[in-house]
Amino acid sequence: MLQLSESANFFISAETDNGYQHTAGLVILSADESPDFCFGKLKAFVDERLRHIPQFRWKLREVPFGLDMPYWVEDQKYSIDRHVHRVAVPAPGDMKALTELAAFLYSRRLDRARPLWEIWFIEGLQGNRFAMLQKLHHCMMDGQGAQKIGELLCDFEPNPPPRTIRTELSDAKTGGAPSELELYARTVGNLAQLPSRTGRHVWSMLRPGLMARARPAAAAESPREGKAPLLPCNGEIGTQRGFVCTSVSLADVKRIKNHFDVSINDVVLALTASTMRRYLLVHGGLPQEPARVNMAVSLRKDDDSAASNAITSVNICLHTDKPGPVERLQAIHRETDVAKRMARAGQSSMYDLINSLPPFALALLNRAIRPEMVLAMMKCNFVVSNVKGSSVPMYLAGARIEAMYPISLLANGIGLNFTCVSYVDHIDFGITHDQELVPDAWQIAEGLHDAAREYLRLASPAKASRKAVKPTRARRTATRSGGSTRTRTR
Repeated sequence: MLQLSESANFFISAETDNGYQHTAGLVILSADESPDFCFGKLKAFVDERLRHIPQFRWKLREVPFGLDMPYWVEDQKYSIDRHVHRVAVPAPGDMKALTELAAFLYSRRLDRARPLWEIWFIEGLQGNRFAMLQKLHHCMMDGQGAQKIGELLCDFEPNPPPRTIRTELSDAKTGGAPSELELYARTVGNLAQLPSRTGRHVWSMLRPGLMARARPAAAAESPREGKAPLLPCNGEIGTQRGFVCTSVSLADVKRIKNHFDVSINDVVLALTASTMRRYLLVHGGLPQEPARVNMAVSLRKDDDSAASNAITSVNICLHTDKPGPVERLQAIHRETDVAKRMARAGQSSMYDLINSLPPFALALLNRAIRPEMVLAMMKCNFVVSNVKGSSVPMYLAGARIEAMYPISLLANGIGLNFTCVSYVDHIDFGITHDQELVPDAWQIAEGLHDAAREYLRLASPAKASRKAVKPTRARRTATRSGGSTRTRTR
């Protein structure tokens, strides 16, 4: 019997009417190489591919009163018609209209009585283009797992020969549904182990601090501690999400990375820090204390291609109090390097401790905590995630994928999320936000380009390009939230 993992517990137990726990991907498709591309072709293609991935036919059987983690069971009433839908973007079919539609479609909870995913085929875009919005509950898999599933759904040529699915995906089984007796017996056993599980996480969290007191030299190895300042994005979130997106040249990011001897993830964090520093100077003022982010860290090994959750999280200081971009990037690099090593060494975080609680306790805790308490406990202002995608162009039912923009989670008290995916020669940023807490979010997206240009000038002044993004039809036009259109060259 396959039970929901502890690492995915939060995504089910903490879900509320305004706290959605599903992610989504807005995929831009060009039909230039597939004249017959349409809703019917996409639906038939998805049905055929997912037929070989059993996980997409599983649903959750929850334990009464939330006393234990739910179980995965087969959905005996599964039908592709319940999961694949079509809709048209309103005129003029530009990126602003598309992102508004994507935010609207995202802002609906997935039905717990069915497998936790759905696809929306979107027509009406300018040019011979379409879009696809795929919603997937985070309890099913993390960003890396979703990316691997996406690559299995897609091809590397318009009309490929039949392909095989990895056995760890095609042979996955739930193990059957537990009987009533088995359900209660396992629940009692798991509850009996609760004190030891939570105790291990508490000890793992406290141990580095105790060691640092015993060995002062160890303190230098710990990430910078501190509370998160109150930012405009930290407050009560509503039910409707906002969404904006943009793309940054991967070659430019690599040039910055190589010049300053940091990682791509460090550059992503530095670009985020720069655009938020500028945004805060315009909206509400820049606090003296630096902004802090929660950053997902993958625990997945290189040979792990299972569709599951294998993540933890760490808190990172973005050093927005430092006016110098180079100083800011170098400080971020030092902190992320230590934080990731500690996370992968097995040190528990607050995230791990919370996930060890039974669903009912986690749900009660989530409902009792106010936004200001989340800020104090989690010590972060917003979330940043970076997922590595395909380095070669991919096709979906014959249509070429031009871009893929992630839409991700918000928490009550944390109304802003940056998630990005590298794809071919660019990094696609999706910025999910609460519309009331984060107005004029297109300014944040545009600020990423300003930050990239600034770092390029510092990395190689003579070679820095005028723009940080090359032209592609999917990203030619970025529209401000106020309605004006601005042409951008990639």
